[in-house]
Amino acid sequence: MSIIMIAASMLSVSPLNVRKTSDADADRELRASIVARGLLENLIALPVPRKKGRYEVIAGGRRLSQVHAAIEAGDLPFDFEVAVLVLTDRAEATETSLAENFHKLNMHPADECMAFRHMIEAEGKQPSDIAKRIGKTERFVLGRLRLANLADTVFTALKDNQITLDVAMAYAATTDTEQQTRVFGSYPANTHPNTIRRAVLEAGYSGASDAVRLISRADYEAAGGRVVGDLFTDAAHETWLDRAIVDQLGQEKLQAVAGEVAATHGYASVRIVETHHAVYAAARGLDVLQGEIPAPTDEQIARVAEIEPTIAALAARAEEADGADLSEDEKAQLEGFQAEHQALTNPLPILTPDQKSRAIAFVFPDGGQVYLHQDVYAEPLPKAPTKASEATEDATTPTLDTGTVAPTSSPAPARAPTPTTAAETVTPQAPVHSEPEEKSGLTQRLAVELAIQKTELVAVHVANDPHFALDLAVFIMADRALAEQNFGGAGPDLPSELRASVPQTGAADFRSNSQAAAAWNQLTDALDRSWHDLAMPEARFDAFRSLDDDAKAAWLGWTVARALRPVETGKAGSSFIDHLGSSLEIDVAAWWRPTAENYFDRVSKTMTLAAIEEVGGAELRNRYGASKKTDLAASAEKLFRGETIVEAEIRPALLAWVPPAIAFGAPATSSTTNHDPAQVDRSPGADLDAAPIEADAVAA
Repeated sequence: MSIIMIAASMLSVSPLNVRKTSDADADRELRASIVARGLLENLIALPVPRKKGRYEVIAGGRRLSQVHAAIEAGDLPFDFEVAVLVLTDRAEATETSLAENFHKLNMHPADECMAFRHMIEAEGKQPSDIAKRIGKTERFVLGRLRLANLADTVFTALKDNQITLDVAMAYAATTDTEQQTRVFGSYPANTHPNTIRRAVLEAGYSGASDAVRLISRADYEAAGGRVVGDLFTDAAHETWLDRAIVDQLGQEKLQAVAGEVAATHGYASVRIVETHHAVYAAARGLDVLQGEIPAPTDEQIARVAEIEPTIAALAARAEEADGADLSEDEKAQLEGFQAEHQALTNPLPILTPDQKSRAIAFVFPDGGQVYLHQDVYAEPLPKAPTKASEATEDATTPTLDTGTVAPTSSPAPARAPTPTTAAETVTPQAPVHSEPEEKSGLTQRLAVELAIQKTELVAVHVANDPHFALDLAVFIMADRALAEQNFGGAGPDLPSELRASVPQTGAADFRSNSQAAAAWNQLTDALDRSWHDLAMPEARFDAFRSLDDDAKAAWLGWTVARALRPVETGKAGSSFIDHLGSSLEIDVAAWWRPTAENYFDRVSKTMTLAAIEEVGGAELRNRYGASKKTDLAASAEKLFRGETIVEAEIRPALLAWVPPAIAFGAPATSSTTNHDPAQVDRSPGADLDAAPIEADAVAA
């Protein structure tokens, strides 16, 4: 065998070459590299029988194909020669080709980063030069250079394969290495990239955030605002560093819109609130003005029927491929039709001049738009005084206060908020299914994490209900004892380790941020540990016995609760966890809300849209069908937290929805506990029996 120089025109790819498929982008990069530097590795070929001087390449066929393409394009001369190792044994040709392709190792991203930085710093090359010579885009090179400047701890984790390239790219969403280091120390290595990206961008606003979308980029930069680009995604993931400027411009925009609304509609006052949800608190004590809802005209009805098929078709296409199937013009068309549909199907009520003179309206930002709330309010009118002379001592009918009289007809249906600019589609609510069919579709990891958080809910309530904990403890011990006596084993059907040891969870590095976890930590900190400081066990035991009943009861609840074992839905013991949660009357939705971090980032886009459809029907689902998965996760978090514009009748279902994997089923049998469950407040923040819990309400 020997290596000789052979003109590329005398070479062809052998049928024995095992590589049959390729990648267009990778081929383009290879061709650019060959044009810039030639072939850096010889080909391997066999002589073609009865054709002197011609050879078939069995290893390096892809390189040869790109040489031929470069010659055809005029990038290489016609007589370009390549180095070829010529074999003589055809019997080994396939094995040689397989070995040559099979044992290739792609370059590690960390090595690419350092190589590019060396070419920039030591060789004085520009990113565009490097990109041209290796056949990559300049954006790719700049992205690798950004990774090369990661905080040392993050870059080392990438180099040692402790984090993936996607996670490293998420850290590089900001150039603030101190922020990268802080986040790296707060999250485990397997945290979802979207969660990391949101965490490192906390110092500023993401380019996709509602606050940024509300204002003009030109106005922001004119005011001195700085933007840090994310080279791994697009403009939506830039970081707008100067939050104060964004907030100031946003407030000015809201004030300008409020003034326009007051002038256009003749309202006495237009107030600004932060979210749709905040309107109800701001309007507490005010009366809702009942205006006349104008009947739709024949032209409006016809127009709605005309645009609805187009909206449905565009939304369906966008949903199938995260919006990739839609051009920019089609996306603009969809948004325009959705806004028109909303205006046609949700007209503002017509108020009388007297009502307008008292009217108080609310505007709020959402999704980069400013919305006018669907209801218009007013200060309550003073009630007319009753006349004592009109009442008689022997009256058989009670006297009625003749103040504001409630209408006898049914109230007008709730309408969607009206946008003052382009808005998303607002459609009628489909029926909410009371018992949707449970289809898991969860990853094993997410199923375990949801089981952990579900068990936390049971644990914190068991710990705060000593009577229930005592019943549970006695039952589990007795049941285990009988099982061991009759069958020689305790059996797997009870999800508890009453020995008070903490069981394995299946996700040891998972750190829950749920309200139940915070309440558990508070409860643990409140336990009386005075007896535990003594050296001798006898003395510790005597000191523990001397505690008052409440202190010992708290320890009882704590020891029983900490032994509960997380069980994924459908596995042995899960029905018993469900029974405990139902018996304790735990309101899961009040303690746990699905967020992008704990749920929506972790499931498929299809599952997120299915959850939206479950509570709001196909029309509500269509509003979000065109969203990218990352944006959809953030939107779904706000939607199920009650901070997004929806029809009033859908809102309770949104605030009550939780995934089946963390919900509790109905008790299998009626409870026969020795306490009155009605006397125990199961809501977050309630003062329960063992220790007070101070957990913020998730949604009003």
